[in-house]
Amino acid sequence: MSIRQGLIAAALAAAALATSARAVPAAPEGFIVYKVGGDGCPYHDIQSAIDDAKAHPGTDFVWIAKNQDYNGQHVVITDQDVIVEGGFQDCTDNEPELEQTTLNGTTGHSVLEIEGTSNVVLTNVVLTGAVMDADHSGGGIYFGGQGSLTMLYDWIFANTAGYGGGIDISPSGPTVVTISASTISANEAIISGGGIRIEHDTTLNIVPLSSDADTTYISQNTADGSGDAGYGGGIEVLGPAVANIGALLALNHAPYGGGVAVLYDATLNLYTSRPDIAATLYGNVATFNGGAIYARSAEGNPTPARVCAREFVIQANEADRGAAIFVDTDNGTGAGAYLNSAACDPPPDSVACVAALHCNEIDDNVSHAASFSSLVQVETNSAFDAQHFSALRNTTSNFVFYNTDGGNHDNNYIRLGQCLIAQNSVSGNLIAASGEGDDGGAAWTHVTIDGCTLAGNTYSDTFYIIAVFANFLEITNSIVYGDEQPSMLYGVPQGDYSFGYILSNDSIPFAVGGGAGIVDGAPSFVDAANGDFHLARNSLGVDAAPGEGGADRDGNPRTFDLTDVPDTFGPMDLGAFEIVTPPVPPTCMVADTVFCNGFEVEAVGP
Repeated sequence: MSIRQGLIAAALAAAALATSARAVPAAPEGFIVYKVGGDGCPYHDIQSAIDDAKAHPGTDFVWIAKNQDYNGQHVVITDQDVIVEGGFQDCTDNEPELEQTTLNGTTGHSVLEIEGTSNVVLTNVVLTGAVMDADHSGGGIYFGGQGSLTMLYDWIFANTAGYGGGIDISPSGPTVVTISASTISANEAIISGGGIRIEHDTTLNIVPLSSDADTTYISQNTADGSGDAGYGGGIEVLGPAVANIGALLALNHAPYGGGVAVLYDATLNLYTSRPDIAATLYGNVATFNGGAIYARSAEGNPTPARVCAREFVIQANEADRGAAIFVDTDNGTGAGAYLNSAACDPPPDSVACVAALHCNEIDDNVSHAASFSSLVQVETNSAFDAQHFSALRNTTSNFVFYNTDGGNHDNNYIRLGQCLIAQNSVSGNLIAASGEGDDGGAAWTHVTIDGCTLAGNTYSDTFYIIAVFANFLEITNSIVYGDEQPSMLYGVPQGDYSFGYILSNDSIPFAVGGGAGIVDGAPSFVDAANGDFHLARNSLGVDAAPGEGGADRDGNPRTFDLTDVPDTFGPMDLGAFEIVTPPVPPTCMVADTVFCNGFEVEAVGP
């Protein structure tokens, strides 16, 4: 079996398992190949081959050769299971490898339209040149039926439509779309969904192939927007659709959600199914909110929009507010963003990145608004829970800004755990929450920070590292340090706070109420100037808190008792990283065979 045949067989099997509408059967014995092309080919018209394949029972192939041009294409597949392959040199070629056939679209129609109950595999084709108006959807592909669509080694390029410039999935019933090793680029949505738009009962899986290094690229797509609309430069997900994304979304643009917009009761899962490929949002731009990701629920809908991310990279995105993530509200109905959080169950094929990829990072993003800008912005009745991540070299007014306009909502919270927030340029407060509750007091917001290192950031204006008007603030097991002797806290709620085991160069605010384990001083890092904020072995904060389970930012055991370091308040280190190396063995003489063999070195472990 060739690589191509293996991929198609895998696609058929995956579609059969994934779709609940109608399983795609494997090509049966006696299947027919309908060949389209120039001289010597039985068909010169793609639609004629598709129609004849429909008349034959079972799943058949339509092969499209490259030895003629295909202009003005509007191919329609209805109530059909079919495998459409391009890349053949002519109709005597039986192995196209990874070459592609180009189908040029026309004005007023999608290049490919799928209706009825259909299961389609599309491979080795380029769909380009469709021009549709603002009232129509799906320039490259429009899926209005139900079933499945599997794409392999395709390029959806330079199409225009009102919604879903490249691809629009608006199914009539349950539908699974799987995209691998393909590119969706330079498409334009006049309103929303520049590259891809999905809605209704759709599950979109964009995953790398298990046997190939190729990833899927969603790049340089644009959603222009009109009025209050304009969502998802790369992808727009409208609930109850679910998008499972392990791809590169780069250089896309929209008013809201330059990379991805997650609306109503939709769910976005950013993850990887291969340890050497991370889900990455790079260089996306939002004119207003959500450079990489924008999430907003629908008023009154009991199911919120959800962003779930693990093994991700969010880098070099831009927006006025929420350059990385903007979690919005609709008249008090909030959304949620959860990074490496127990609030989200990962897809079953989720795996961890290899260490060399430096996953779970939010780096080099820029928020442009002169005031109240943010790297992560969270609005009323919304949630942000981020664990085991780093945020480096971002430029913003606030790193996290919770903005509530009132209401005592249980869903108002920021939770940061096992995190490094360093080398950011901040013109406001690093972590901020503001607004009033219904009673005129502090906003009904919970802010918790545990096992984090907040250090090495620069501030260009009057600022506080943590400024929260909230009804609850908890900081534990953390390093809160400012090289410029900043004010640490502002707006701490009276009697509704909890501080413990903190290293800071201004310990007085944390000592309020007799918090345990508050240490005044400066941490010593391994190489802060070059971004290494692991504690040096002789630093304050080493073995300085009671032990607890779980893992640190690096995935090492959260508690490792160094036998050569006296415990102050316990065996656990403060901040994002735990030192898990044994003591350095004593210097030995060359002739000393007992103490030079390494057996005296303590084993790594808790």
